[in-house]
Amino acid sequence: MSRLIEKAREEITKTDEEIVQLLRRRMNLVLEIGRLKNEHGLPIRDDIRERKVLDHIRDIADEPLQKDELVSLFRRIIEMCRNAQMRTRASS
Repeated sequence: MSRLIEKAREEITKTDEEIVQLLRRRMNLVLEIGRLKNEHGLPIRDDIRERKVLDHIRDIADEPLQKDELVSLFRRIIEMCRNAQMRTRASS
């Protein structure tokens, strides 16, 4: 039994690493968008786009994921990305 648990935990670790890589990819894209927004004098925050992202997450979430919990997680991811855009803008 403990070997099965250990094997599952190893898979979780690999999955966590993949999630971090995907978040890094997302952040790089967000920073590029932030750079373009800055060049064109656009605000960092785009409420319509954020709502579309969250609606999309809500639409694609299914078991065993809970829609509300996943949307909450993505709200935090969006906030983290927005903060990175603000830091980048402030330092330029």
